[in-house]
Order: sequence, then C-alpha cells, then structure tokens
Amino acid sequence: MLGCWVALRLTQPTIKYYMTKNMNNSPTTTFKHPHLQSFLKRYPTHQKLLLHAAFPLALTPELLYCLRENFVPDSPWIAVSDILLFLCHPVGFQLYEMSPDVRNELLHYLQPEELHKLSDFMVEYIRQQLKTNYRADEDLGAAPQWTALAYIKPEDAIQEIKDKIQALLKNQDSRKLIKFASVLESYAEIDPLIKAGLQPLLMLASGEYLTFDFEVVTVNRRGEIIKREPKQATYFVEDLGNGVTLDMVAIPGGKFMMGSPEGEGRDEEKPQHEVTVPPFFMGKYQVTQAQWRVVAALPKIKDDLKSNPSEFKGDNLPVEGVFWDDAVEFCARISKATGKEYRLPSEAEWEYACRAGTTTPFHFGETITSELANYDANYTFADEPKGTYREKTTAVGSFPPNAFGLYDMHGNVWEWCADDWHGNYINAPTNGTAWISRSGTKSSRGGSWFNYTWFCRCASRYNFDLIDDNSGFRVVRVPPRT
Repeated sequence: MLGCWVALRLTQPTIKYYMTKNMNNSPTTTFKHPHLQSFLKRYPTHQKLLLHAAFPLALTPELLYCLRENFVPDSPWIAVSDILLFLCHPVGFQLYEMSPDVRNELLHYLQPEELHKLSDFMVEYIRQQLKTNYRADEDLGAAPQWTALAYIKPEDAIQEIKDKIQALLKNQDSRKLIKFASVLESYAEIDPLIKAGLQPLLMLASGEYLTFDFEVVTVNRRGEIIKREPKQATYFVEDLGNGVTLDMVAIPGGKFMMGSPEGEGRDEEKPQHEVTVPPFFMGKYQVTQAQWRVVAALPKIKDDLKSNPSEFKGDNLPVEGVFWDDAVEFCARISKATGKEYRLPSEAEWEYACRAGTTTPFHFGETITSELANYDANYTFADEPKGTYREKTTAVGSFPPNAFGLYDMHGNVWEWCADDWHGNYINAPTNGTAWISRSGTKSSRGGSWFNYTWFCRCASRYNFDLIDDNSGFRVVRVPPRT
C-alpha cells in the first residue's frame, strides 16, 4: 500500500477536484452486458467504483485502491477484490484487465468532466510509478488522455496519435516507434477510437503502413487554381504477384451530406441526407489493366474473366468494358488469394471518399478543367474555358488527387458500386452500407472520358444494366478489428 499512499499524498490538495459528486451510487443504470448485470445484481454498492475502474487500460490492486480513495471513498473496501476477481482477468503479476466489451460499455456512462479528472489522475499516477517501475506506462497506458478523448472527442485523440507517429517517423527513431507501437496496441479495443480510424495508425506504427505526400488544388468558377495545399496520406501495398501491386489508401471515418443540394443535380441525387461512414481502405487508383490481368489468371471463384476486356490497351490504363459481375469476381479472387476481404465500394463510401471533406460539386471546387481530369471538355460546367477532349482513357494518376490522396475520382472511367439502383435516396441507409434490393441494375459513379462535366460531379450517379463500355472500378477493404 506504500505506493498508494504516495499517490494520495501527491493528490491530497486536489482530492476535492477529483471527487465524484454527481454520480448516483445506486444501481439504477441499466447495463446490457450480462456480466455487468449479474455482477451488479450481486454487488449493487460497487457500481460507482466499477465505473472508475474501467478507465485505466489495466489495473493493479494498488491502483484500484487509489481510485477508491481519491474518487469514491464511500465505496466498500471489498469492492476492490470483487471487481478484480469477478470482472477482470490476470495478464501479469498483480496486473488485471477487463474484457474490451465490458470496459467500453462502462466508459460510455462516465461524463466528460469525470473522464478528464480520471485522465489527470492517471497521468500523475503513472508519472510517480515510473520512478520505481520503468514499465508502468506500458502496463497501465502511456497516454490516459487518449482514453478520455476517445469518449469525448475521438477525432482529436486520433489526430494526437497520428501527430505522435509522424514525429517519430520524421525523426527516424525506430526504437521509440517500436515501443510506441506496443503501447498503442493497448488502445486497439477502445471502440470510439476504432470507429474514428485507429486501425490504419496501428499499421503505420508497426511498419505495415506507408505514407505519401501530395498537393491538393482548389479552383474557382473560372477553373483558375486559387489554393494549393500540401497533404499526406497513409496506405498499404497489396502484392498481387508478378511484380504487380495494389495501393490501398486509408480513408478516415466521418459524417457527410450525401447527394446534391437544392439547385444542383437531378431527382436521383435527392434528398440530400447525412451519412456516417466507418473507416475503410480504398484503391489509390482505378484498377489497371496490369492488375486485372494478374487477378484474371487466379483460380476462378464463380465466373470466368477475360484477360483484358479493354478497348484502350496499356498496363497503366484503367481496365474498362467490365461487367459488374466481373468486378465482383475480381474482388472475390483477391480476397481468396490474400485472406483479406476486398469488395466494391458502397455508393456512400464512394461519394464520401470522392468529396474528401468538400461540399462543392467537384472535390477540386466549383468546376473542373481538362488539366485536372479526363472528360469531354468541349462542354463546360461553370465559367471555365473549354478544354481538351482526349477521346480515350488516360494512365491512372495523371491528374492531381483529392484531399484523401485518391486519383481520378472525376472522369476517366465510370466506377461500379455495390448498390442496386434506386431512383432517389428516400429510405436510403445512413450508415455507409450498400443499398441492396435486387433491382436488376447497378449504380455507377464518377463519369468517364466520354462524358461531359455534369456526369463527373461528386453527387452524380448513373444506372447501368450490369455492363457499360466505359465502366471500370476501384476496390475497398474494411480494416480488420484487432
């Protein structure tokens, strides 16, 4: 108990600051997890301490006693041993953890003010423990403020973690990066962090992920560049064999307004509605003919694939003239070969990825020009001049990317989505999933080299009867939960 009394002396002037005064000590909270239900039915007086015990990533008997003394001194002493014995499992010498689902549910009931207080307490506690235990930060969590932020502002926690990783990468401090990756793994079961995009950062910290720098441009109605902004994105490389690879960019989760606003678009792009999209990976480029040829040679899952159905030939040109069923077969073959789930994007994922945080008709701004995309530039959208109509596809990555680091989201080839066609967004899903109804036609996005600007907008969508000469696609993969 000596360490506990040290921590108590350090925090004694601020005990009133730490003390919980607004949390009901009676077991009125209705928990969903059966272990919590049975535990609190047996020990109703332990609820208050139990909520606080969920904050640290791991517990020691000493730490739990300190939490009791500083936050809930009216909780019975026996609650410490009951919590450790019945709701935790040992992971080391006098070191215990709650199961992630139990911990996540408990933390959702703590108020933001209380989370901040717990964060401050744990920072001081770990600082003191490091004087005698050099592994205290690894055992208990090096940055408890991330746990607090995870349930208050998870996006801020993700940004702090990302900044920390980028600083370590910039300094090329491999030793600290390896240690940080180990610590970061302990946050992998915090549900709000997973939803906000922690998985790509785990891969980046562990060396599985790469970064690339690029420039994003914004244009006005005349097509003039009015802003240039440096950006960085993270991605992983999937080896398809024969020297051919597939770059998959990490797309952070978030909310956006799907569809076109009043004054823009047609009925099938309305009503505009808010959609929440979980994090995912998306192909940096449209699938190329080289990638198609390698995958077409893999064992058949359901359908045969032509080695190259494209009219315009070239390894780095996008594959086109692809049936929707063939695009699905392509995804199935990669999934089988890699052991990872690849698929077509939902319309919501595609538009969210295309917009990349923008709300204008194009991710470039109010319009596009033939210097920014491959389309029929004989026709204009706003006040930009007419441009070049190339009358064919162009090599992927020939034009500037959007803010997520995705190329050719406007024009070049139409891109198949997983959704069945619906004539409007009434009753459309709001969670980012594909809308399936067996309509017989499929949705496609982005426009092509053959189309004028209107068809290339972020919100533009078209229905094809499973085949179109100008259709290609790009793939997505949902991050696995660790």
